[in-house]
Formats: sequence, C-alpha cells, structure tokens
Amino acid sequence: MFIKPISKLQITLSVLALALCLLLAACSGTEAPNPGPADDASAATVSGIVTDAAGNPLADVGIAVKEGTVATPEKLMLTSADGKYTWNLPVGTFKLAANKDGYAGQVLDVEVTTAGQQVVLNFKLDKAP
Repeated sequence: MFIKPISKLQITLSVLALALCLLLAACSGTEAPNPGPADDASAATVSGIVTDAAGNPLADVGIAVKEGTVATPEKLMLTSADGKYTWNLPVGTFKLAANKDGYAGQVLDVEVTTAGQQVVLNFKLDKAP
C-alpha cells in the first residue's frame, strides 16, 4: 500500500483552515464575546465603544489587555457590529489596546478600584496614513 506524503503547504493550509473555523465559531454570535471571570465576585466590568474619527462605530476591532498589575487571561476580543466590547477584569490597573487593519491603534489606561465597578472606556481610531 502506497501512502502519499503530506506537503508542508497542505499542513499549513489545514492549520489555517482550522484557525479560521475556530475564529468564525467564536465570533458567530450577535454580541461581543465576554472573556474574563464573568461569575467572579471580585471582577468589574470595563466596556465601551470603538469609533472612527467621524464617530461611526467600528466592528471587528481587536481589543486586548496589553499589560496590567494583575494577571489576566491572554485573550483577544472583537467588537460587535455596533462597535461595542466588554471585558470583566479584576481590581488593578491595565492597558487596553484597540487595533484594526487600516487604522492607527490606540492604547488606553484603565483602573479598576472595586469589585462590581462599571467602567466606560471608549476608543477613537484614526485612519492609518
């Protein structure tokens, strides 16, 4: 029996197809994903909207915790169709980064001082030069 070897290109394409399927499955809901300790009594909610320079909401902007005084899960979330996102974060100080192809990224500081706190952190992205 002859077994045809798999090429590096076939492996790469298979891995890319799997990654795309996982990304599409994670983003298939109508709401932005809500990573973080949702049921954790020590968490606060950081949410907001990402807009362009004209104030129009931007969908599919990647929002990530770039650094913080407290460890957080390394996750990237995408904004919903109306530009909204929500992160549940523990008490601490964090840098949240917003990035989208064709736009200059933005990093903002946020401080969570108490559990249950509601923090609004909006991003405004300019077109990349």
